[in-house]
Amino acid sequence: SFRDGAIALLDASSDAPKRVCDRVQLGLAYARRAQSSEKPEHILVDLSNLSTAAPDDSEVQFIARLIEAVVVLVRRDDAAASLCLLERLEVELRFGPYTALYGLARRWVGLAYSLLGMHGKADAAYHDAISIFRRYEMPFAYATALNDLGVLKRKIGQLPLAKAMLREALRRCESIGATRNAALAVVNLGIVAEFMGEWADAAKYYE
Repeated sequence: SFRDGAIALLDASSDAPKRVCDRVQLGLAYARRAQSSEKPEHILVDLSNLSTAAPDDSEVQFIARLIEAVVVLVRRDDAAASLCLLERLEVELRFGPYTALYGLARRWVGLAYSLLGMHGKADAAYHDAISIFRRYEMPFAYATALNDLGVLKRKIGQLPLAKAMLREALRRCESIGATRNAALAVVNLGIVAEFMGEWADAAKYYE
């Protein structure tokens, strides 16, 4: 949802009053990636305008670049191009003051690696992200990354680990009222149950 996307990025940025407006707009741009009725080019133009309006604000520049990479990944379905953007970005973020943003970048790097079949690198990226989200107390991002890692574990056949991670993702989502992401975790648990031959559990999750 727009709300969840905005919260994920605003949690990772500073809250200086004079900069709140830019960050709200960036958070909403991030959330708009999920709106299938909107052309990705519109989001990218808005990001460019925000960057141009704040040339000396490094945090705005980093967030805008992160959202650009995410839009390329999820709206243009170009994991390779997105990964190029994300890898350049994470190098700049890794040792800077924006560790939470680095965590978000690592989570999306993990997804790009996973889509490209680079499962070992995806696993490492997801673990980095989860560690950062735990340290910075970012519950929505933490639960989302757990779900992503659970899906990856299922892809590579580590079904008990996948089940445990997805159960924890579901618990975390329910605890913060993230109903859409909780529903995704339930579906993923159903898929894992099928792979494990646990048909009764699968039927329960699919109800």
